[in-house]
Amino acid sequence: MARKKKQRKQRVVQKQKENIQYQEKLLAQVEPAKYRLRMERVWLVLGFILILGGVILIANGLSSIFQKGPQESADLLSKSVEPSITPGNINDGASIIRARAAGLSALEKAEGTAMRIKLSGKWQATDYEKGDIGVGSYEVKLGDTLWEIAEAVYGDGFQWNKILNLNKEKIGFLPNGSQALIFPGQVLIIPK
Repeated sequence: MARKKKQRKQRVVQKQKENIQYQEKLLAQVEPAKYRLRMERVWLVLGFILILGGVILIANGLSSIFQKGPQESADLLSKSVEPSITPGNINDGASIIRARAAGLSALEKAEGTAMRIKLSGKWQATDYEKGDIGVGSYEVKLGDTLWEIAEAVYGDGFQWNKILNLNKEKIGFLPNGSQALIFPGQVLIIPK
């Protein structure tokens, strides 16, 4: 009987050891899970803060654009354009009145492009149409390219070489070595 008691006691002790080992295994699994859960909460809060900060920055940026946009547009539109030549005269076969009317359209397009460049911070070409710019002298605007000027004058961008050939001494070189670099404020002679 003492032997059975001893065996029973050993079985109880063995069961207790197994229970303790099982509980230790569970604790070993639960502790990292608690840690992971805490870290997930931390990352979730940090992510939320970053998203909220981004939304605030975007909202501030958009509001400043909308606040400045209409005022700058009004300033640009309030500027008047004075003709440099008396209306009605004929210059190189083109009526100054017709060229001036086309110039206003070109000027409005150039001002719109300049506004978009200023707001976006990215350069873009002004999209002229045939007749927007007349022959004679032309002041380069922000967003102009020889191609776009040729499209505005001749209706064909491939004729940009005509403008280049007449103004070679004024036109600079691009980084790729081609001569097509123009700057706002330059005055180019546009041939027929």
